[in-house]
Amino acid sequence: MPIRDLHSKSFSQETLTKLDIFESYLKAWLPVFVYSKYNQIVICDFFAGSGKDKLGQAGSPLRIIDSIDYFKTPIMKNKTNIIVLFNELDKTKFQSLKEIINNRIHELNLNELMYVKYSRQDFKEIFFDFAKEFNVIPSLLFIDQNGVKQVPEEVFQELINLPKTDFLFFVSSSLFNRFDYDNYFPDLDYDNLRNKPYNLIHRGVLEYYKEKIPEGNNTRLYPFTIKKGSNVYGLIFGSKHPLGVNKFLEIAWDHNRLNGQANFDIDNDEFKRQGSLFPDEKSFTKIAKFKKELINYIMTKEKISNKEIYDFTLEKGHIPKHAVEVIKSLKNESKIRFGRSPLINYTNCYKDRNIKIFKVKR
Repeated sequence: MPIRDLHSKSFSQETLTKLDIFESYLKAWLPVFVYSKYNQIVICDFFAGSGKDKLGQAGSPLRIIDSIDYFKTPIMKNKTNIIVLFNELDKTKFQSLKEIINNRIHELNLNELMYVKYSRQDFKEIFFDFAKEFNVIPSLLFIDQNGVKQVPEEVFQELINLPKTDFLFFVSSSLFNRFDYDNYFPDLDYDNLRNKPYNLIHRGVLEYYKEKIPEGNNTRLYPFTIKKGSNVYGLIFGSKHPLGVNKFLEIAWDHNRLNGQANFDIDNDEFKRQGSLFPDEKSFTKIAKFKKELINYIMTKEKISNKEIYDFTLEKGHIPKHAVEVIKSLKNESKIRFGRSPLINYTNCYKDRNIKIFKVKR
């Protein structure tokens, strides 16, 4: 099967969506560690490509450099040592990458602000080298593979065991509908995956990876499905930290306020929003279903904390705004009591530990 070269022509809208999500998360992730005054942080782009497409549109490497430039002042003030790893196996692309990135760093005067390491290695080789060298340093990894083979179980287990690492990896999920990859995924239930609606196959891939997370490991995974024509691709995001999860979900829901999980109407929510004469759970939109689940969760209790509600919301793949709408509605119905604000956000629930207990009236 031929490998498609994304950099030999202009980036499609779907590729730009993927890059936009990565860049948005990078810009949300970077200041967290800069302002926390970590001495060192690492950003890895393991399939960097040539740096830009034939029209000059920025690929992930240029977006990394420009994001660092965006936070230049706090980085300098807090003396954060930023290490950036660009890996590209193809010789021609590698030479282009070095030239483009070096020129951009010089143009922005970032030479003393960051250390760039270029590499032409097989992904698994450089990934496991990275894991040994930087395993306890806050890191963001972008694994923009072309296909599905690069994140089998051995790589995935190493990823989720890195204590301070967030990651985004790309999967051409629809390939699982056409080919078996027994050498890479010997325990994947291909029949079960292929019995899912085609549009939902990326969610099926996500569930496969979720099942691989061992008990006691608090890595949480979230998908963003990207459809182009008849093909279904997608990103899988992983983080151990609720702030990382919160930031990714905010970005995903900003990209699609209908479902927060895809660049299209993956659950047919537009039709569901038109209403039904005989509504049932199958006719609920994604947001409506979550709100019902949250209400049921709250009403089984005599009291509940803002942190419990916040955690439940993230676990379901929703943003605090959706939960606040539910809590305010319950307050108006005199089913729950709290002060002026329900305080359902990361700052109150984790950073400041401002835990509030709500009384529930059933």
